[in-house]
Amino acid sequence: MDTFRTGNRIARAAIQTIVGLSAVVGLTFAAPTSAHAKTKFYLTQDEFPANGALTACAGGYHMASLWEILELGSLKYDSSRGFVTPDAGSGPPSTQPGWVRTGYYPYSGSVPGGANCALWTSISGTDYGTSVMLEPSWAPDAVSSRISPWRAGVFSCDRRLQVWCVHS
Repeated sequence: MDTFRTGNRIARAAIQTIVGLSAVVGLTFAAPTSAHAKTKFYLTQDEFPANGALTACAGGYHMASLWEILELGSLKYDSSRGFVTPDAGSGPPSTQPGWVRTGYYPYSGSVPGGANCALWTSISGTDYGTSVMLEPSWAPDAVSSRISPWRAGVFSCDRRLQVWCVHS
């Protein structure tokens, strides 16, 4: 009789272990992985001269290249760090330009997408850097650019602008 009770206890413990492990395995497979996590980004609250743009972002973030923040669907705006507007909700602000990296060679001309204040070292009023903002108009003709929903522009490197930052 003791053997029977001991056998039942062992069987019960084995079943509980299997059920518990199944739950853990199920949760592990159902839990989102880092591949599904959205990359955080933000627009600084403060403005910086072009030669301060590369160091403007908080720890764990870096100055964003447009190519890192182009696809908004894969991003999450960090409103706890970033600039927010009254109707932004949890999303990024529109109509607010910020310095952005271009992926180009050192260039100080006035071409959006190329201009980068000589790799963000110049503060000359005759050199230029690229900025982007989210297009404020949703009219069909306003958002039909290659980088939609972003709008690019240039500012002279002596201007102070906010900076787009992305999580490293």
